[in-house]
Amino acid sequence: MPLSGDEDQLFRKLYTSWQIPRGQYKSHPGYLEKFTEMWNRLSGRNDSADDVYHYMETKQKTTKRLPEPWPTFNGVFKKLDPPDIALAPAHTIVLCDLYRKHILPLGVASDSLAFREDLLNVLARGFAKRTGLNIVGMVLASVLEKLRKNGRLPRLGDTGIGFDDLDELG
Repeated sequence: MPLSGDEDQLFRKLYTSWQIPRGQYKSHPGYLEKFTEMWNRLSGRNDSADDVYHYMETKQKTTKRLPEPWPTFNGVFKKLDPPDIALAPAHTIVLCDLYRKHILPLGVASDSLAFREDLLNVLARGFAKRTGLNIVGMVLASVLEKLRKNGRLPRLGDTGIGFDDLDELG
């Protein structure tokens, strides 16, 4: 999602005014949709929520290379309540199995899954089919990322599968 300098400044102002760190948007897709609606209204653009999230993530992860660092909240931000997702152990096993079979072989890391609407849909449909639970793919991706960060899911680099530059994913 390329932005002009003025658009980037507007995006940054909106991002900081909301005081929600980008990582929380994964597990709260409703907030991401509302943020995207506001962004599109203010900017006159028609960007998707996936593109908006990808922009946030890419800018934050490459902040050291940016002329102006990505804004941080210095510990003062809105901490959204965790989503009401408490998977039973059997459901967690299903989710991990789906990730290993359908996502990992494609070289897509758990933290990059949010950029791939097609894969989020595969994950959500497969999870619903096997568990009977309908959970949004972005929320399932946030669960996977937490599992990886807690050491309960393999990291892409640990599998021998390489991964591309973040901008090339998605």
